[in-house]
Amino acid sequence: MKQLFFLALVLVISLNLKAQNTVALKEGEVINVKLSETIDSKIAKAGDQIEFEVLDSIVADSIVVIEKGAPVKGRILSIKEPKLAGLQGELEISIDYTVATDGQNIRLRSVQEIEGKSKTNEVVVAALVLHPLFLLFKGKEAIIEMGTVFSAYIDEDYTITY
Repeated sequence: MKQLFFLALVLVISLNLKAQNTVALKEGEVINVKLSETIDSKIAKAGDQIEFEVLDSIVADSIVVIEKGAPVKGRILSIKEPKLAGLQGELEISIDYTVATDGQNIRLRSVQEIEGKSKTNEVVVAALVLHPLFLLFKGKEAIIEMGTVFSAYIDEDYTITY
């Protein structure tokens, strides 16, 4: 009877040890993400949440720790509207976190600034040659198309359980 109990105990311990295998995910590792929606500075607001997805699986010690297609969350930090004299709009976004295969949130760091197309040169020339009212034309909105790829970085060291 003691042998059966000892065998069961060894089995439980070995199963528990097997379930507690870990790998390290290092700070600074690059993770490529793609935008899951189109963002337009005319419609978006600072603070809006934006969605990305992981472009390629992240592997540590031959173990997938972040799966391809895993959701990535970000947000819009600021928006600058297009201005008169053809000055373009701007969007500033951050890429904040994703989820590892063990369910823990992995903080990311990346801030991107995207500018619309400037029309300043064309507007100034038209204002000088034709009429000063051309200075009232605004630049273009900043737009980030769905599928645009960005690089983000793991923000700190993590231990991933598999």
